[in-house]
Amino acid sequence: MPEKVAIDSNFIKIHERALNDIESKKLGHFIRMLDFLEYETNRFTKRAVGLSPIPLGREDFENILGLGDRTIGTLFRHLIEVYAIFKIEGFYFCNPTFAMRSKFILTEVIVRMLPLDPAMNKYLKSNDKRLIRHLCK
Repeated sequence: MPEKVAIDSNFIKIHERALNDIESKKLGHFIRMLDFLEYETNRFTKRAVGLSPIPLGREDFENILGLGDRTIGTLFRHLIEVYAIFKIEGFYFCNPTFAMRSKFILTEVIVRMLPLDPAMNKYLKSNDKRLIRHLCK
């Protein structure tokens, strides 16, 4: 009998920071949003095989989550306030220190996120911090 068994499913990592910083009532909605994370960018998108990903906005999540305009506005304000999500160049991204779909995030994305949430630095490995400092010169 094998000592371990693998489970075949899509995997999303929810980090402790999400559990600590997002209000309990909003955490469930945030977790449901994570199904729309793009690999290696953490951008919220609608994906389909063979098609380019379509970035999702607040209005899209209003429909996806079945929430009203005021409720989705409150949710997004809270997620932005605690740095769980960012709006970068008109697109929403999930802070990888809260949740990730892939093992790695593209460096160019992290470089754009760091000024929005300097606390991300404490989650980066020292080698990656040096590389990013060098790239930002």
